[in-house]
Amino acid sequence: MKNITRLLIASSFVVFLFSCTKQSSQGLEPDVITPDIGGKTAKVTMVTPPVSFAGETKSAMVVNESTGLSFVWSAGDQTGVYSTTDGFALFNLTGGTGTSSATFNGGGFNLIPGDIYYSFFPYASAATEKTEVPISYASQTLTADNDMVSPMSKDYMYASAVATVSGADFSFNHIGSFVRMKMGGLTEDLAVSSVDIIPMYNEVIQTANVDVTKATNPLTTASTSPKMTLTTTGVTVPSGNILTLWAAMAPQNFSTDSWAIVSHSGDDIYSVRVDGKNLEAGKAYRYAANQIAPTGYSHGFTVNILEQKNFGTGLGQYSAIVWLGENNYAVVDDKLNGGGLVSFTIPIDGAGVVGAISTSVMPGTSSSGVTNMDNEGVAYYNSKLYVTAEADQSIREYDNTGVATGNSFTVPADMAVEKITANAGFEAFTYNAATHKFWTTTEAPLQKDNFIPRLHRLQSFGEDFQPIMTSSGRFLYQMDAPQYSSAGAYQYVHGISAMTALDDGRLIILEREVRAVLYPPSANGVAKLYVVDPVHDTAGILRKSLLATFITGGDNLASLANYEGMCLGPTLSDGSRCIILISDSQGIAKEFLQVVTIK
Repeated sequence: MKNITRLLIASSFVVFLFSCTKQSSQGLEPDVITPDIGGKTAKVTMVTPPVSFAGETKSAMVVNESTGLSFVWSAGDQTGVYSTTDGFALFNLTGGTGTSSATFNGGGFNLIPGDIYYSFFPYASAATEKTEVPISYASQTLTADNDMVSPMSKDYMYASAVATVSGADFSFNHIGSFVRMKMGGLTEDLAVSSVDIIPMYNEVIQTANVDVTKATNPLTTASTSPKMTLTTTGVTVPSGNILTLWAAMAPQNFSTDSWAIVSHSGDDIYSVRVDGKNLEAGKAYRYAANQIAPTGYSHGFTVNILEQKNFGTGLGQYSAIVWLGENNYAVVDDKLNGGGLVSFTIPIDGAGVVGAISTSVMPGTSSSGVTNMDNEGVAYYNSKLYVTAEADQSIREYDNTGVATGNSFTVPADMAVEKITANAGFEAFTYNAATHKFWTTTEAPLQKDNFIPRLHRLQSFGEDFQPIMTSSGRFLYQMDAPQYSSAGAYQYVHGISAMTALDDGRLIILEREVRAVLYPPSANGVAKLYVVDPVHDTAGILRKSLLATFITGGDNLASLANYEGMCLGPTLSDGSRCIILISDSQGIAKEFLQVVTIK
């Protein structure tokens, strides 16, 4: 036995301060103050042997609106103590319940003067290496408005101290940060089942390992998730209609990101978009923002739907269209070589009447040896054409004859080909010269976004072909539930097939669904055009307003209009703007063209 028989553990903890808040368009942005540290306790005699596991540990927090958030010890709390030369022991709280300073008893674990000892809290029996403590920020369950019990149980801390003949004196550091969200705009007594915090770009650290021997940067990420979920059991909105939610999160920089905070109540979803913050260890952040119902947005357009028509353009696999000016358009055929580019002449007079259409395959398409690109979307900028290809999830540049220039867009890592649903990548693509932005999204949700049904990420790019990775560059969008069943169908698709960017920054989204059955033969399709406003809408999931719906199909493919391409066209005599849609006949049925005007 070593000849030191006493241990002193003084724990003087970080105090979180909320002060000098300032109002932003998304809510309250915190001015965070680094807390003071100090104080210690008397000597503690070690009288019991170490215990390898003694049940779940807990902690508590006290909130004061003027001074902030402070840690206090609770009865039954346990810490682990480790030395590289002297092994590991469990210590139990013996005094200081309800205060920020407490004493702990480690039994027969004796200290060597001059040795460095490391402590962590809550005690982690699952640690495979005593210096690598596993922590998790997942599975936070709130049981009432303003409940802090679950997130505060994720208040992981560590400290080091040099032993003396009197013991060891530890001052702990908080590993994570805390976020308080006061969500207004909800109805009193509304039952909320869960809340998701969804960053637009970054994923949230879920689990990590902490090396308690490191004074700085002790955290090593083990796993991430596209969202942080707070499960709410029996939680209802209180009188005053403001729901207060707490979350503990790993330190992580979201300062150039945005969050969607999404509340679920049955099938209803309420959401708000807020600026992300640089979440620093040992600090707390608070938000105050109104959650928004998915309805309530109106596009304000006067809409005129012209009769859809087959113009005898011949069979094709037309998946995209873009206006080049006057009567000239570029269309993408997804089965042709190269960029699949085809020239279309579509005369439209001042009343919106479409004349005879002519087509010709571009020379660069005919001469290209590149095959099987599955080209799907097209945009026009600076006298060049830009085509998306689902085969490799690329966006390539072509000249006005269809010859590839070798230039291409940089695609965000989470939208790369290995991250998408197979054969459901960049089908939609658009550009607007007034906003200087390209926009795209995947036809089906990304693999990582299966936690909310039919959730899509709308991604913008600058004219430098780089993704805009700031708070205004990406937005969430949710498709409607399917209208048809995929059961028994030999062909079924449901996704976003086209987008059109308007001059005022709004987007028109084409939701397309097609179901084909062999026996008895039938083919049904529905196309819905929705308008969203990423410039002004502060909802976390963009609200959408229905512009037009087309239902096509019948007992054979000849009557099916499978709309895959959409673009703005000319302005008519009455000042309205044409929107032109083209269908994909799959090479066996007629090609339909649909013209919609908005004013």
